[in-house]
Amino acid sequence: MTRGKQWKSDSLVLGHIVARDDFQFRKRGLSLPNLNRIVATLEAGGEAKDPVRVARVGDILYLVDGFHRLEAYKRTGKRTIPALVAKMSLGEARDEAMRLNAQNGIPYSQADKQAIWQTFV
Repeated sequence: MTRGKQWKSDSLVLGHIVARDDFQFRKRGLSLPNLNRIVATLEAGGEAKDPVRVARVGDILYLVDGFHRLEAYKRTGKRTIPALVAKMSLGEARDEAMRLNAQNGIPYSQADKQAIWQTFV
């Protein structure tokens, strides 16, 4: 359990997950070296290190963490992806995306920090 959310393990169909651009706070978008590393792992028969995290808002599944992983699974022709799913509101999902992205190994750039700040102003 993280920050009061009940995360439940699941395997989700890739096409059912909505990746909102406004939940990706990195202005440069995806890191090609990071994406290629995940693709190579999947092509070698492995799995991504961690499941993606998805917010269930009503009947819609929004990606809140794992943009690189989701894209890698798509590029390798996978149909499903391991996921942790929690029910939350759209606002909570956006906040969770921001929080989880800040915890990833790739530090926020100054432009990323400014974009995050703009969501609060």
